[in-house]
Amino acid sequence: MSLPQSKLDGKLISLRWMRSDDADGSYFDWMAGNLFTEYLENYRDPITREKLREYIEIQNNNSNTYFFGICKKNSSVLIGTVKLSLIDWVARTSAIGIILGPAEVRGKGNGRDALQTVCHFAFHHLNLYKLYAGISSNNLASQGSFEGAGFKQEAIRPNQLWLDGAYQDQILYAIYNEN
Repeated sequence: MSLPQSKLDGKLISLRWMRSDDADGSYFDWMAGNLFTEYLENYRDPITREKLREYIEIQNNNSNTYFFGICKKNSSVLIGTVKLSLIDWVARTSAIGIILGPAEVRGKGNGRDALQTVCHFAFHHLNLYKLYAGISSNNLASQGSFEGAGFKQEAIRPNQLWLDGAYQDQILYAIYNEN
């Protein structure tokens, strides 16, 4: 897997590969600190640095996944992650997911910019046709980021997610490469 350059620049952020040593920094603090894991169905067990390091390595060694760290533009400080996964190279589709860590970077357009930047990469570098995401109906901030990046709601899956002790609807979003 290669990037057209060492990082991908958006208007507000830059994307770079996630590294196993990211598990030793702020990424671990967000994930272990349950800052937003009420929206993530994959994080039910306690998170350790070793598990997080292993997770990063697995993602980076998967030929159907692109796992990026999000940094503020002209900074190396990690503020989040964005991932293309479950890439189907024949159908040219991929799942997409995003996490913004520190509360002070949320609600300022960083998520929207990261999504737009990775969509551009997916459509113009990987030649994908469709990116899709499933978002908890309670996660209004994520819905706003995806809608702001041009994603459209395609469906609602009632009571699909068990999060924070209750069933929640999952809203399915997608964006298409129309070029």
